[in-house]
Amino acid sequence: MLNADNTPCAAAAARSAAKVYWFSVEHPVPQGAWLEQGSVVYRSAEDAPTEHVMPLRGIPLKGSHNIENVLAAVVAARLVGVPGDRSSSLGSLAGVPADVIRHAVEHFQAVEHRLEYVVTHNGVQFYNDSKATNVDATAKAIAAFSGGIHLILGGKDKNSDYTLLSDLLRERVSAVYTIGSAAAKIESHLRGVVSIYSCETLDKAVASAAAAARPGEVVLLAPACSSFDQFENYEQRGKVFKQLVKELKD
Repeated sequence: MLNADNTPCAAAAARSAAKVYWFSVEHPVPQGAWLEQGSVVYRSAEDAPTEHVMPLRGIPLKGSHNIENVLAAVVAARLVGVPGDRSSSLGSLAGVPADVIRHAVEHFQAVEHRLEYVVTHNGVQFYNDSKATNVDATAKAIAAFSGGIHLILGGKDKNSDYTLLSDLLRERVSAVYTIGSAAAKIESHLRGVVSIYSCETLDKAVASAAAAARPGEVVLLAPACSSFDQFENYEQRGKVFKQLVKELKD
């Protein structure tokens, strides 16, 4: 199974002796899953009928990368045989039924600390992506929201170039709240790009972001740094963030 939208990945098909199935968020594929008119669809072969699997709005996870994950899971589920059904085969319609796939996706809970929805407080949504310990992961987290983001950045620097976030910050982020030992570097890299507030610690950052955010906006912990300057690991950082959020007063 290959991502048809990734050029190096798609090129691997020519080097494989296996039967290739595809997934794409951008266009139809010969066989596999893609998005079409706001829905996830699938077909088992180029000359097979297209099946409607579920509406795109039914995917509860944030981020285009998670939509790709769902498409890949749809292909795998449609190809796998139903337990106990020896008649099933690759490409047949004996795989997991579309309604079962839809139910599983719609009720899937995000993995802890990975774009994890925490709570809505005073109309503001809070998301914990403590696992975003590098710039690329933080960029994906920012891209999951259309705008109005109050972003908490910082921790222990990993020799990162935070200027790579500049375009996304201009487009989607209302303000940045820095924490940890990387704060000064982040502020120097992003000065003039977005409003930046130096908060030093996570509790101060949560309080500042919560006070500034307006209904319909988002407070996002996606630090682009490791946690080891102030926390044992990213899990502890995420748990502390969630506890701080749940303790917010009206």
